[in-house]
Amino acid sequence: ERKKFTGDRPGCPDFEESEIIEIDDDSPLGRELGHLAESGDLAPETLEHAIFKERISQIDWKTFPVDQYAKQLESKRSRERDEGITSLGAMIVLGNTAAFRVLLRFLSSLPPPKTIKEVHLKKDILRHLDRWKDRAAVAPFLVEELGRIPSNNTTRQWISEILRYLERCPMHVIKDPLRRMLA
Repeated sequence: ERKKFTGDRPGCPDFEESEIIEIDDDSPLGRELGHLAESGDLAPETLEHAIFKERISQIDWKTFPVDQYAKQLESKRSRERDEGITSLGAMIVLGNTAAFRVLLRFLSSLPPPKTIKEVHLKKDILRHLDRWKDRAAVAPFLVEELGRIPSNNTTRQWISEILRYLERCPMHVIKDPLRRMLA
């Protein structure tokens, strides 16, 4: 009676309530765990890995928030900015519309390139945008970009990259804007 815990005093600070997860045997995770148990490979590490894979597969990448990656684009450190570009590019492949918009807006906000490093940055961003399902969405910006950048040895790579991209766009999308620009 003297050692009974009545709840009127704090419990042990090291106590952690165990997490209980019910797993249906017919679910992908249940089948994976059954396979691991049959093969004798079921251990705490493999269980944790299987649960992690299941949680990753349940993420809806099309609606995944991109705010933290948009903040990385504003970084003065090129490494952090490049990580944001790469992450947004990966989400573009997975169909995330917000990631596409953020990366296109970032590319649009960049001034015309003056150094080869700036040209390579723009080419890298365009490579990520090229993975979007609708090429026509980038075409208006690229036509405008062609009209505003000077043609010189530094920008030649960027101009060539733009022309290669526009070459793969539907003709009805680029025909009139290019004619207006040339006129």
